[in-house]
Amino acid sequence: MTKQKTLNTKVYASGVGIHSNKEVNFCLSPAPANSGIIFRVNDNNTFVDIPATLQYIEPSPLFITLSKNSVRLVSVETLLASLYAFGIDNVIVELDGNELPASDGSASLFAFLIKSAGIKELEENKKYLKLKQAIICSEGESYIRLTPSDEFRVTCKNSYTHPVICNGPQTYTYSNTTSFEKDLSRSRRFFMQGELLDLQKSMLYTNANLSNALILSDDLVLNEDGIRFVDEFVRASVAKTLAHISLLSMGLFASYTSYKANHNLNLKLLETLLKDKNNYEVVSNVMDESGEYSLASIL
Repeated sequence: MTKQKTLNTKVYASGVGIHSNKEVNFCLSPAPANSGIIFRVNDNNTFVDIPATLQYIEPSPLFITLSKNSVRLVSVETLLASLYAFGIDNVIVELDGNELPASDGSASLFAFLIKSAGIKELEENKKYLKLKQAIICSEGESYIRLTPSDEFRVTCKNSYTHPVICNGPQTYTYSNTTSFEKDLSRSRRFFMQGELLDLQKSMLYTNANLSNALILSDDLVLNEDGIRFVDEFVRASVAKTLAHISLLSMGLFASYTSYKANHNLNLKLLETLLKDKNNYEVVSNVMDESGEYSLASIL
């Protein structure tokens, strides 16, 4: 029987944002059952609580942007992916800026903080969204296919033309047996050098550098330590997918397969999924007449 989870104690950290180049202090705190993931942003000494749900998503071409009462929050993907992978349902994230620290471009800082805080099981049962019928979303050659399953599985496929990455497709699959800490948390956000310069001209990722991102020229990896995995790039896509799925605010029973999926296509998939209640049911552990627990619809 799966219960909801939170952190066992508070943990604190700080770092510099990849967009603002400003120091950000933050704290991850335990939260009661059914709270969800709440970002508590200190906006000029006024605290604004922004739930990490689709309801508070602001349109953005490249990354998850949460917004409430004109307060915007970015750079949340690595934390959301970590919380989802560790099964943390409820936490309050207090911060004094409008983005989380970039760290080294990976989720390893947040995985470390979660393990340091410890995980506490709550009394309330965990909720899951169980897919009932297949959903496909596409844009050009990119697509995402979500199919019914009794487990959670994510498979991302990308195709690259670069002498360091590879010439052709890369595929990585994440399931409940994958070690997020070992296999995914160290994969970093990455940029092609020319594309990054264009983004920075548009005042995006203005503090992206070799200490907080993986940056490639046309024929080289510019970071001195090179790549951490042969397929680090597609692993980073899988981690980002977990962040998007976390916006459902519950577990997921479905098999996700994508090819060259981007931020907006992931959001389109989630919106398509939720707009028709025939697509899914919400289930949880329910005791039957014999005293045994099994998953049953609760909505």
